[in-house]
Amino acid sequence: MPIFKPGVDHRNLSYHITGKYNDIDEVHQNIVGREAIITSGRDGRHMANSRHYSGLAIDLRTRDILFKAEELVEALKNKLGNNYDIILEYDHIHLEYDP
Repeated sequence: MPIFKPGVDHRNLSYHITGKYNDIDEVHQNIVGREAIITSGRDGRHMANSRHYSGLAIDLRTRDILFKAEELVEALKNKLGNNYDIILEYDHIHLEYDP
């Protein structure tokens, strides 16, 4: 199970996200060797129509794993499938349910 940065609002996230926690963490453990860290859920500042606000997106920490971030994104895409958009941003991985 991923861990949450203190202050992250992970209440009322969609099952499309919470139901994938084990898959996300498994991929993260295999590539990075530790739990995934969720840095944003329904909190934070995002674009006006962001899926964060409807509980359909999370962000994952990359600052300490930049050397593995691209590999992690590709592995998450393969594991979660086409209903998920997984985007490497400059300081995090954005993961959203978007069928």
